[in-house]
Amino acid sequence: MRDVNIVFGINAGKIWRTLDSIGPLTKIQLMDRIELEENELFRAIGWLARENKINKEGEFYKLDDTNLSDMIEKNAEVLYRIFKNGKLDVNNLEKITKLDEETYNLSLGWLAREDRLENDILI
Repeated sequence: MRDVNIVFGINAGKIWRTLDSIGPLTKIQLMDRIELEENELFRAIGWLARENKINKEGEFYKLDDTNLSDMIEKNAEVLYRIFKNGKLDVNNLEKITKLDEETYNLSLGWLAREDRLENDILI
């Protein structure tokens, strides 16, 4: 398994470079241009939000101070407390946390950027 920090960081870099060169894009436009799955995209956006580099206005993501921190940080702490109890199947996170898929993936990216995800935490 590749280091989650490396994978999430690489994908965050792809988003940053794309938005830097093209400007604001929607989720679908980003996924098409970068060829990421939705969960990979949201994890990378969570990473960029932790770095205070991405902003969402309506359906569009752009490079700017983030407006996503409050929501993501709170939910990242929920996930982190759950992870401290052992390994989790990522496919069950929505049921366990009561967070939607977008929210928990944003939170995973946030935690990865803080280096608080272990490689084997998700099975």
